[in-house]
Amino acid sequence: MGLSISTFVEPVLAYVVLLGSGIIFGTLDVAMNVYGGGVERRQGHSILPSLHGFFSLGTLLGAGAATATISLQWPSLWHFSVISLIIAALAVWSTTLVADETPTPAPTPVTEESWSSNAASGRYTRYTLLLLG
Repeated sequence: MGLSISTFVEPVLAYVVLLGSGIIFGTLDVAMNVYGGGVERRQGHSILPSLHGFFSLGTLLGAGAATATISLQWPSLWHFSVISLIIAALAVWSTTLVADETPTPAPTPVTEESWSSNAASGRYTRYTLLLLG
């Protein structure tokens, strides 16, 4: 997107990039919900509302970062490059937080005590959802 706006100044290329991004992010959103549903079944409690909330928070922070780079008069190419590197680094790091896909026994209902023990053991934390969102 940065190249199409800053370097090539091609509206058609920007359109193609936005179209491709929309398709990719729509597909990723579906995958996130399907995978999240599986995680909810294994965990025995709901996590998708929190994940979607954190995703929205990330969108808000991204809009704030974009506004800041506009006020600093950064070229779009630099903005998209820096943000892409940050997102790539967070994506690689977050993969270490995702549970493996080994089958687990049917979950038991979540109580405040089991929630605390899972959080303390590092198996599930709001921080993990924040980073993934």
